[in-house]
Amino acid sequence: MQTRTRARFAALLLSFSCLFFYTGAVIPAKAASTHPNTISVLINNKHVHLSTPPLMSNGSVLVPFRPLFEQLGLRVQWDDKSQTVTGTRDKLVIKLQIGSKQAQVNGATVTLTSAPQSIRNSTYIPLRFIGEATGNTVKWDKLNQQVLISTSPTTPTEHQTEEQQIKSLFTQYIQFANEKHYERLMGLMDTKGSLYQLGSSIQEQMNKFDLATTLKEIHVLDLRGNSALVHTVELTHSTKGAFKPDSRSDNLYTVNKIDGTWKISEREVSDLVYIVLDDVLQSRVSLPNNEEKQVMSTLQQVVKYENEENVEGLLGKMKMSANELANLKQTYVKRFNTYDLAVSLEQAKVIHYSGNEVAVHMVQTIKKLKGADFENVESSSVVVLEQGADGQWMIVRVYPLRTTPLAST
Repeated sequence: MQTRTRARFAALLLSFSCLFFYTGAVIPAKAASTHPNTISVLINNKHVHLSTPPLMSNGSVLVPFRPLFEQLGLRVQWDDKSQTVTGTRDKLVIKLQIGSKQAQVNGATVTLTSAPQSIRNSTYIPLRFIGEATGNTVKWDKLNQQVLISTSPTTPTEHQTEEQQIKSLFTQYIQFANEKHYERLMGLMDTKGSLYQLGSSIQEQMNKFDLATTLKEIHVLDLRGNSALVHTVELTHSTKGAFKPDSRSDNLYTVNKIDGTWKISEREVSDLVYIVLDDVLQSRVSLPNNEEKQVMSTLQQVVKYENEENVEGLLGKMKMSANELANLKQTYVKRFNTYDLAVSLEQAKVIHYSGNEVAVHMVQTIKKLKGADFENVESSSVVVLEQGADGQWMIVRVYPLRTTPLAST
């Protein structure tokens, strides 16, 4: 059985899906927060003096056009009537118009991410576009709030060598993760990146799970100077230890070259598929004594609390960190304030048992009673519970498998 989960609010509102944790301990790459007067521009590591400070607009750095054009060797022409700026150099002609996202390079139309603007009697233009249109390499250093322009572009041979180094980095990354070499794994990461900051979570996952990951695909998408984006497809198989379904993930990494060595900085999971084989779902696993009855009682109580919109009752059945419980509480409150739903437990079957851990395959239906629009669905997931010292079974992880619309009646 293969199913997809995508990062969207609707999925979080479905029963149990707000408990979804990805073992890789990843977070989305964060956008840099900037203040206009902190951004600086460097060409070949030399600061460019600008008449007015740069600013950030829709993720693009805008700068006053005249000093930048002159620094890049462009002759400047301004047409006040059409509000158009033209830069020329050798056989290169670049035209931009205030308020228009359509620029021209040697007569060819190019769509800009941000239109030129007139601010404080100065015409601001998108820096990256001009830098790259003139054949240069442009990099955004979010840590130091700097735009770095290099007028010595990487040659094809150098570009190929850099790609090989990046791919070698990921080969080591997968190897050290599989071998549980925590220190070596962390040594491959940018110490200022968000992935490195999750070191304690990564170590906890290594201690809890025995996983084997295969790097199925790797593509270096955007190699510019000392920064690159890398897309990977990774297959992960659970070999032993705590229960975790096999998975396939699509990932987007940011890597930076630091002191001559490539390091992994950010990781964002763009798509994740959990895989539970049919023979596992159809297997029959027995629990000792009255344990199965107690496990099912916990799950039935959770469904009851969902229908009663009892947030505290729900949280009382979850075993997780204070921060995770706080986030879960917010999700449930948001769901209950938005929708009025009826949840039914259609099927619950134990598919794994090991000591104080149980995995249950659950099938539920979620139907709208009234209020905001909601598509009735059937939801399938694997719920993992642990038994505490007091004998109570608590939910610790949930792996969503599939969500399919119910036929309208």
